[in-house]
Amino acid sequence: MTTSNSDLWMFNAILQARAIGYLRTNPDLTVHSTGGILPPYLGDIQTGDSLLYVFPELIGSEDILNALLAGERSRYTVHMINREDQNGKIGYFDLTLVSSAGKQAAQSTEGQEKRRFPLVAIWEDITSAGQVGQKLTQHRNDLTLLRNELAKQYSLLESTNHELRRTNQLKSKFVGVAAHELRSPLTSMLGYMELLQDDSFGPLTDQQQRFAATIDHSAHRLLSLLNNLMDITRLEVDNMDLNLEPTDLVQVIRHSEAEIRIQIDAKKQHLRIETEADRIIVLCDTARVQQIISNLLSNAGKYTPEGGDIRVTLSADPAFGYATVAVQDNGIGIAPDEIEHLFVSFFRASNASQLNATGAGLGLSIAASLTELHGGTMQVESELGHGSTFSFTLPLLDVQPADSAQALAAQTQPANYLG
Repeated sequence: MTTSNSDLWMFNAILQARAIGYLRTNPDLTVHSTGGILPPYLGDIQTGDSLLYVFPELIGSEDILNALLAGERSRYTVHMINREDQNGKIGYFDLTLVSSAGKQAAQSTEGQEKRRFPLVAIWEDITSAGQVGQKLTQHRNDLTLLRNELAKQYSLLESTNHELRRTNQLKSKFVGVAAHELRSPLTSMLGYMELLQDDSFGPLTDQQQRFAATIDHSAHRLLSLLNNLMDITRLEVDNMDLNLEPTDLVQVIRHSEAEIRIQIDAKKQHLRIETEADRIIVLCDTARVQQIISNLLSNAGKYTPEGGDIRVTLSADPAFGYATVAVQDNGIGIAPDEIEHLFVSFFRASNASQLNATGAGLGLSIAASLTELHGGTMQVESELGHGSTFSFTLPLLDVQPADSAQALAAQTQPANYLG
């Protein structure tokens, strides 16, 4: 078979496109001839050079070379060899050795000395792939180091969290015990104060009555704080049990409105209650839900100026399976960056001092925790200077539609459920 010029041109084009070069050895492994692409990192290959000099990576593979020379093995490949050229640039190539024996080796007769056949060494430049592989290996090593460091940090974090949980439990236990021990003598003091104000030990002067009223008010504030501390402690250690029972949420709101009425009237605020049904039955702990509503109403009253408006709306969605209570005010509102902290214990908004609002920052935290304990959710919408709306949900059991005349009255008149 003859090779035409066009065939030779095509052969060289393939070598160029794939960056392939080759050399042919003599039977003694010296270079006979070269062709194709010669990358700079291989240097000059001269006729007569030893194959092991050109490719020292083959040193140690003499048994394989002898098998190739004897025609006992057809080929041998070494992958991803790297070399550095004179400019310090790293190159990568695959090297394949092919025996030229073919069928000639099989024709050797027994007893005759085995012939040694020339080899063809073919290299293909894979520098781009090699560099990518090197980077992947480096990234893999970096990820391994990072994973080990993360595991170390995670272990340290777990240890720190365990210590923090233990410390928090000790703190909660101390606060709970302290609040309980303080609550007992305070309750006794309030009892005696009530006897004094009822003239059980004789009439008091006007000045004494004022002093007694101040003491009674302050003592009740302290009792409320102690009760909140005990509640937040129980919630933190998951030690609060609920007495769940079917409850008319409309009646609970009415009772809460009656409790807060003195605070509302003192600031000449307008409290409006709107319900879409006469009876909305939910499954809840009645006392704890009344505590949620009272806390929200108290919070609205504190942060709404004199003469302001507070509205409570109650709705039910049987398809959704929940009743929703919303407490809306037109008070001072909350800064956007502080909304996410509202339900954190002891947090108070930065503008609380505008209305001289008192409190320890526990009411909203307790209300949100009690809501979650019931399986509901609490949300807040607020705009600084334009008021806030706090809403929460409770599992719904039944709804009795409101009488149209009664519903209309509820929407047009301030609520008054005391009579």
